[in-house]
Amino acid sequence: MQEAAKRFTLILGGARSGKSTLAEKLAQTRAGKTGKVLYVATLLPYDEEMRERVVLHRASRPESWRTLEAPYNLADQVLAALKGEDIVLLDCLTVWSANRLIAAMEPDLMRAKVIFEEELPGEPPARSGQAGAGDTGQNNQAVPPEPKAVDYQALEHEMGAELERLLVGLQAAGTGLVLVSNEVGMGLVPPYPLGRAYRDLLGRLNQRLAGQADEVFFVMAGIPVDLKRLQAEFGL
Repeated sequence: MQEAAKRFTLILGGARSGKSTLAEKLAQTRAGKTGKVLYVATLLPYDEEMRERVVLHRASRPESWRTLEAPYNLADQVLAALKGEDIVLLDCLTVWSANRLIAAMEPDLMRAKVIFEEELPGEPPARSGQAGAGDTGQNNQAVPPEPKAVDYQALEHEMGAELERLLVGLQAAGTGLVLVSNEVGMGLVPPYPLGRAYRDLLGRLNQRLAGQADEVFFVMAGIPVDLKRLQAEFGL
């Protein structure tokens, strides 16, 4: 396998910027003739429109690619699922981060809204004091779950550690990674605490991954900008 295929590439951009298209092109090129790509999807479809998007997106991928649904436990699921793939394409960190944050707040509500799979492809990580899916309150009557207080610093530490395990495991396996994430910090400051917490969480994870990546692209209007090359040119 070519050395380029073993790279860790981070692709950032806004919504509909073309970042996923670039990620798929890179993965397909680097996989070469073997075409061995493990596509890791993190989306949990909550309504019919999202379900249709997932179906169409699956159909658009090359037949040689395998798909893994991993909305919560990235490291364990991805590393266990590898079957000699040259490339893992993970799309995307943005949704995974939201899944983890919401699961920490409202784990039972998270389960109740999923309509795409009969069973979740990956259960939310257990947290202290978390009720089971069947724990619906007194007299077996369904009670809307109360949002749980979230220790954002602890959650960020957990997520950072999980991403580190993923990177180390893929490196040991000689498998390249193309990872897609959104840049969510370029708009207005969110007017509510949860929005600001999510923006900060994802921004710091993006920074951490960018520091470890072999190459980082920022995509605007379908055009990628090589941030690592610019960093080197300016001596930053």
